[in-house]
Amino acid sequence: IEAFSRAITDKFNFDRKMLVSFLCGVGFLGSLAFASGAGLYWLDIVDHYINQYALVIAGILECLVVAWFLKAHILRNHINAVSDWRLNRLWDFAISILTPGILLVIFVTNLIAELRRPYGGYDVKALVILGGFWLLATLLVGIALSMPKWDKQKLGYDHFAQEDKLLV
Repeated sequence: IEAFSRAITDKFNFDRKMLVSFLCGVGFLGSLAFASGAGLYWLDIVDHYINQYALVIAGILECLVVAWFLKAHILRNHINAVSDWRLNRLWDFAISILTPGILLVIFVTNLIAELRRPYGGYDVKALVILGGFWLLATLLVGIALSMPKWDKQKLGYDHFAQEDKLLV
């Protein structure tokens, strides 16, 4: 919970103790659904959708953002400037073409298999409602948290200019 709460406190200047308490309360209340009689089924369906779809889509989008918006060669140069490891141009190809392509094949393969035979023998309605709801809820929360702009002073805080050229 610390990584998530730290990101929120950094962006919105919330009190850490209050935020962690709130997040733990929300987590507790949200987990009550999984403690019900159908909780194991809910957990199984939500876990399946997150692992088979949400993480794969997130990986594809991250690769596209890094490769096409941040420009892979700029990030590679930055990593090479501040790291003991060296990346070559093969990394540019891997992050812009190879990895998203493989993830897209995985996504399509999973989707085709799911359409042929619903996961776990569950009712299709249950899969769509539970899995779709969790994916949509996660997406909406992510969008809502990303909408407010970062304070320019916050972005410059605790960074060394020579190491953090991507934020300039």
